[in-house]
Amino acid sequence: MSTDQIGEKERTQILLNEYNSLRSEINSRVSNAFQVVAIAAGAIALCVQSSWNGWPAILALLILATVILLWIIFHNFFNAGLRVQELERDINRRANEKLLVWENERGGLAIEDWQLKLLITLFNLSRAKDSGA
Repeated sequence: MSTDQIGEKERTQILLNEYNSLRSEINSRVSNAFQVVAIAAGAIALCVQSSWNGWPAILALLILATVILLWIIFHNFFNAGLRVQELERDINRRANEKLLVWENERGGLAIEDWQLKLLITLFNLSRAKDSGA
């Protein structure tokens, strides 16, 4: 074997490193979403209690900003989740055993809910459109 070739064990280790990195990214995105919602809820509560006449416009901007931020966060979340599903299937195939199952069987993208499946389908269509496919 030449020094520029890597073996199956090394390939699997590289995939596991990507898997761990993406799982960490998913956890971070979920935390980010909760933070955005908490900050938005506090800001909305302040606006509603304000006696200032311009609060409805600020409230509308806060809601719009929250929706945009959550879209960005969940776009990254779905993208990472779909890749983690691919990695789980690939690593399990290489091992000839069901070693990794979270995202494919029990995680947020594995829920048997028509609304979630619709969101994933829309995300995939958006991603295919962005890539020019």
